[in-house]
Amino acid sequence: MKAVLLVCIGIVLVGCSDNTPVKLETGVLPPVLYDNKPIKLNPLVLNKKCEPVEGVQVTYQTSPSGIAEISNNGELLCRSSGDATILFNGGGQSILANIKCRLVTKIEVPSQLSMTIGKAYQDPKPQVLNEKGEAILDVLVGLKSANEGIVQVKNGHLFPVEMGKTQVAYSAGQITTSMEVVVSKVISEVSGALALVDGGIKVIPLAKGSYEIEIQVSPASGGAGNGVSITTTGASCNQPERSQHHFQCEVSDMATLAISNPSAFGMGAAMSGFINVTQWPDN
Repeated sequence: MKAVLLVCIGIVLVGCSDNTPVKLETGVLPPVLYDNKPIKLNPLVLNKKCEPVEGVQVTYQTSPSGIAEISNNGELLCRSSGDATILFNGGGQSILANIKCRLVTKIEVPSQLSMTIGKAYQDPKPQVLNEKGEAILDVLVGLKSANEGIVQVKNGHLFPVEMGKTQVAYSAGQITTSMEVVVSKVISEVSGALALVDGGIKVIPLAKGSYEIEIQVSPASGGAGNGVSITTTGASCNQPERSQHHFQCEVSDMATLAISNPSAFGMGAAMSGFINVTQWPDN
């Protein structure tokens, strides 16, 4: 359109006035209308030199009925969700334009999303509903993080950056809804392989914070063994002897967590497996 107008301006400078319409253009139309806010139409009636012809009345017809309407002053308004066609008529010329009305009334997302830095996650898929409560599948939903230092938005996807909590807003048209995102991190210094001989103990220091601890062990040599037990100082996170542990631990100041392979007087099995310690932001 810009290129055409530039050419036309050049012609106007050297040509004479021509008020005979030879072409009708719709002007710029939004690809999708997400609400019932009126949009002013600005069609162009042009002569053979691509000059706008003033004073030519343009009329409009929309079909099918009930989806969109155009007022006497040329304002387009969506009445319901659907696809419609506008027929522009003016100066003996006509042109068709297709429009999409998608009246967004609600965006549904989970109330909270948990993410761990460095671990795979599934992006939530927002469900967009129209005025009839029907799902709209072809709506572009915008995302914005309230704190890019915790969660970043790139190409429509969420990426955890640092441990913490923030809000992510999902928007389409005039409708916006928010979801809380909680980002945790694995404490790599104490996570990884775990091996304990009969009677062995591994002590892990924990700073103030909220932790999720997962431990899984089995007899290293295929012998008999019941697993490991957990005792803590500075926190109430004790766990009985078993081969699998998965628990939360709140540390208000400093604490130590001792993982023990109970002694069987030198006849017990060595235990091997792994431990994962994940820290979550404080509530």
